[in-house]
Amino acid sequence: MQIKRFITHGGISAVKFSTNTKATRAIIFVGGIGSGARAWDEVIKKILKELPDTLCVGFDLRCHGASACNLPKDGIDLLKVMSIDLSSVSSKINPDLPLTLVGHSLGGTVVQEAVNLFPKFQNSKRILICSSVKTPLSFIAEPSSFYTLIRWLTKNKKPGKEVSSQLFIRFKNTGDFYLPRILTEVFRLTPRVFLAIWLGCISYKNTKLELIDNEKTLILYGKYDRILPKRYQEKTFRELHSARVVAINSNHVAPLNAIDELAENIAAFSVL
Repeated sequence: MQIKRFITHGGISAVKFSTNTKATRAIIFVGGIGSGARAWDEVIKKILKELPDTLCVGFDLRCHGASACNLPKDGIDLLKVMSIDLSSVSSKINPDLPLTLVGHSLGGTVVQEAVNLFPKFQNSKRILICSSVKTPLSFIAEPSSFYTLIRWLTKNKKPGKEVSSQLFIRFKNTGDFYLPRILTEVFRLTPRVFLAIWLGCISYKNTKLELIDNEKTLILYGKYDRILPKRYQEKTFRELHSARVVAINSNHVAPLNAIDELAENIAAFSVL
């Protein structure tokens, strides 16, 4: 597996994973809070073994790992900023390659918002893993009303170092309640920055179900997910007519705890 790191013009740290085979498709992986580009290493290794003609790209979310944390001064919301980051990462990929967007937890929300904002993503396949899909959890307010507070909380946060796959592997096969340890031990996220990202997530409400209720969408939920249990999404799942919904044997931290199932589902869906 060949690994190449790059930085976008907006300061987002990303990593390309590939083989010697010429790529005929691309997959971008978007992690959740406390995740990063290298959290997907084991999943990507298995995908490239099955589909060596695939280019895989992961990146550190804004304020995570080696990515920048500065936010624009205009009053757009955090999810929109992260969606723009996803778009800038995708601009480093050949636009002629069929694209699949894979989002875990917050990353799934970023994918949904990016599909909403950018027409170039509307023909892409999208895979949402343990992610909020139009749930009652997102109800507080218009995101822009928190933007000033979010900018203040993240002020002066400097980019850190790229987080290695070995640091993530330490948390393989652990429970959902190890998530605070991942946040503090791996990313050193301060309470201020964590609160800022949490506010940016909880204030977002996706009401455009038609953007994901189609044959291009695969939703994977964890049978043992305690962060986002199925019962919070059952009503929404019943409203879906075209999107595929599949249960996986995992808790919330699926990229570390359901490696085989994720690789199998992502690989199969990306070539449909």
